[in-house]
Amino acid sequence: MDIKAYMKETFNLLDEVNSLLLKEFESIFHYDITTKQSIVLHHVHQTGTITVNELAQLMNISASAVSQLLNKLENEHYIKREINPNNRREILISLGSKGIELYEESEKIDQKIMEKYYSKLTEEEMIQFKAIVKKLHTIITNSNDDLQD
Repeated sequence: MDIKAYMKETFNLLDEVNSLLLKEFESIFHYDITTKQSIVLHHVHQTGTITVNELAQLMNISASAVSQLLNKLENEHYIKREINPNNRREILISLGSKGIELYEESEKIDQKIMEKYYSKLTEEEMIQFKAIVKKLHTIITNSNDDLQD
């Protein structure tokens, strides 16, 4: 088996799946954000509240680069910034009204995708799928840790 050809076919199929899902749900998912802004929102959503410096570390970019990303997101109400009452030199970032709306809508889309498509997989296939994705996550995480050492 030619592993490169096999993986290329797999990646093409994943791209096609994502493209089809995006096409199907794009009419209800109407947010105009860049990939980097999406990553910022993901980290803020995951943590609930995060500082500029923590966000910069997670994204492996400077605090000033994070601040530039935050400006547009704040202007469009995706995030909000507040001074930390426990450390007035620190800015806390949390989701704004539009950011909350984005994640609520995202949840609804995820639910529809699960009900319409993933529910067609057997329990064994779901267990295998999760195991493969988890293993890939571990490989990538460990690889990124090696790069930072």
